[in-house]
Amino acid sequence: MRKDIMYLNEMMRGSEHIKKKLTTLKKTQEQLRFKLLKIYAKKFHNVKIKLAPTIMTKHRENLSFYHTKSKKIYWSIELRFCSFLKSNPTTELLEPTYEEIKILLDPQDEKMSLFEMLQAAKLSDSRLLWYLQEKFNSTNLLDNVSCSRLFCYIWDEENPRQKMARRLDWYAAFKDAIRDITVTEYPTVLVVSFKEFDQFEKMYKVISEPLLDVTPVEPQESKEN
Repeated sequence: MRKDIMYLNEMMRGSEHIKKKLTTLKKTQEQLRFKLLKIYAKKFHNVKIKLAPTIMTKHRENLSFYHTKSKKIYWSIELRFCSFLKSNPTTELLEPTYEEIKILLDPQDEKMSLFEMLQAAKLSDSRLLWYLQEKFNSTNLLDNVSCSRLFCYIWDEENPRQKMARRLDWYAAFKDAIRDITVTEYPTVLVVSFKEFDQFEKMYKVISEPLLDVTPVEPQESKEN
């Protein structure tokens, strides 16, 4: 019995030693992933990445990585669908209630456009479907984007208090759209209805790209002959 107990103790100590080595190895690999991500985001696009503490959910969610063979970044991207709801629809005097529907995309090739990313993701979140139905009476996200009912902005988190948002083109390569900004862990894209741009502009300081208008205009619905 004594020999068996000694044998089991040795096995347990060996298992604990291996477990500690594997944990250290995993931690080292994660540190390298974030180090490469920060280096190449800054080098390629002048994007500054601020990392949250490791215990924070946002840090654990960040699966972005730099792919050494293709020499490009695959980004985790958060989509925030902004909604302004009146607490009492019978009056225009009350301030609208602001809500967000947050959806985190799996790492996406930065050479793709946001529109291509949405096509690949095939989002079916029930909250998003409700949002689209409520706003446009249509649950087809891609159609609503194509018809210019939804506009997107990248959140520049260099100074979070200023809430700076830069207008993006759904069809431009994402790597070009995120140049010269600061992000916390991963990029956040704000999506807003053309109907609610006035309320959105009160919350964020909207900056336009040279070839994009700052203020979205109401899309013209096609008419059947």
